[in-house]
Amino acid sequence: MTQPPNLPLIQPLEPRRLFAATLALTGPSTLLVFDSATPDDTLGRIKVRGMARGEALLGIDFRPATGQLFGLGSSSRLFRIDPTTGLATAVGAAAFSPPLAGTEFGVDFSPVADHLRVVSDADSNFRVDPITGTVIDDNDNIAGVQIDIALAYPQGDSSFGINPSVAAIAHSNNTVGASSTTLFGIDADTNTLVRIGSPGGTPTSPDTGGLATVGGLGLDVTQYAGFDIDNRDGVQTAYASLTNTANQSNFYTINLSTGTATRVERIKGSTTRTPVRDIAVVPKGERVLMIDGKNRLVTVDSNLPNVPLSSVKVEGLADKEALVTIDVRSSSQIAYGFTNQNRLYAIDAATGAASAVGTATDVSLKPGFPADMDFNPVSEVVRIVNTARDNVRISAGTGQIIDPDPSLAGTQFDGPLAYASTDANWASNPAISAIAHTDNFAGATSTTLYAIDTRLAVLTTIGSPGGTTPPTSGQVFTVGALQAAVTGPVGLDIVTRNGTDRALATFGVRGKVVLLFSVDLNTGQATPIGLVPKGFAPISISIQ
Repeated sequence: MTQPPNLPLIQPLEPRRLFAATLALTGPSTLLVFDSATPDDTLGRIKVRGMARGEALLGIDFRPATGQLFGLGSSSRLFRIDPTTGLATAVGAAAFSPPLAGTEFGVDFSPVADHLRVVSDADSNFRVDPITGTVIDDNDNIAGVQIDIALAYPQGDSSFGINPSVAAIAHSNNTVGASSTTLFGIDADTNTLVRIGSPGGTPTSPDTGGLATVGGLGLDVTQYAGFDIDNRDGVQTAYASLTNTANQSNFYTINLSTGTATRVERIKGSTTRTPVRDIAVVPKGERVLMIDGKNRLVTVDSNLPNVPLSSVKVEGLADKEALVTIDVRSSSQIAYGFTNQNRLYAIDAATGAASAVGTATDVSLKPGFPADMDFNPVSEVVRIVNTARDNVRISAGTGQIIDPDPSLAGTQFDGPLAYASTDANWASNPAISAIAHTDNFAGATSTTLYAIDTRLAVLTTIGSPGGTTPPTSGQVFTVGALQAAVTGPVGLDIVTRNGTDRALATFGVRGKVVLLFSVDLNTGQATPIGLVPKGFAPISISIQ
């Protein structure tokens, strides 16, 4: 890895696979948030609201097809839950029928059939439609709604003759578009991992209720159990919350071949009175870095943006110096920041340590105007713009402005930002404070620079798509309206995965409420994902 000159070693952002945000259901309606690696360190606590008085959640799971969180209510109702606000919305007009039977329940979405499987310690076995909230009839030829066949160990299984008590379930290949899946469960009476139906669900479907013992967990557990399988990056990792006979909930990994449970750590936030009833691994989102005006650097998962996964103070800046923008260089995965004193810094995102790149620029951008920076993935220079229409490039090696015309005296900026004469907004002066390049990966051969005009609340490009008219010209072209009222500082970045660009943005709405948005690069429409961490006001963002 090539380092900027005169800098100590800066660690690239850690690409660890293990960073799996996990929700744990405790009590009637509380969700604990923790990293799967450190369940003894609670990152957040979400109180679910919007259910009827006395209603309790019995199980939770994310729907692979949509990424939405669902919960099973004690009134035999299904709820959609916004994990960033805790708001629960009932699915369907009434409770489903037949009603729930049992005390503890396992719930999990089939990634193939896109229905919610529900089982209980009373051997219930049925499916719920996530659109209507009704039970799927197992036999249309019989009057009424028939649930699937009750859970039972068949003759020939080592547990034949024992009444099962399956308290938690999880599907393999837990990702959208899966073509096959295997349903696993945890029997709290036999202390074993079981399979419901055949591997892959054929020839024996989970609808038949047939159980097959996989192997012992290696510990004695109670009915309070949660189970989920994470399939990020094509690697399946099974996690479970298991509560021992002392009513203490601990977090485990489960070997799906042998059933062996390996303890990670206790789950902080659960108590002997409120053990964990279920868990749900948050689907893998983007790792988003955010800075605020107080030099704080926070990392969130784009699927759960209200919970800070880490938070550090950026240190090493001069007195009264403050970061105004941040970006991650795709070729090195090192974070860089630009300050109000016109200096470029390399930043260790894990510790917050900042190291100056070269010296302060000889020519200053207009002070006091919101600004943003973004690395060009083709040329690897830093583009910086602000709402005063300044438009410059800075060398990532020296920290100095790149002069577009050295033959002229002094240091020249690139062309000032202005809407093209053919653009619908040609009569307006742009107020651009957030930019991001497409094709944001090392070795890119072309790129388009997108931007947000905060005054007009529109998505634009600086230069034409693909760079026929280069960003150095300063010409701005309107893409479309964000369809949201923009207030406060704006952040924007683009990540490229498997040839597809995805844009995320942060800005305020309704006064002081700041949200993370997904932005459609074709239309400009911004779709809210969720709130950012409480008390944190981001001024710039970058996606790892």
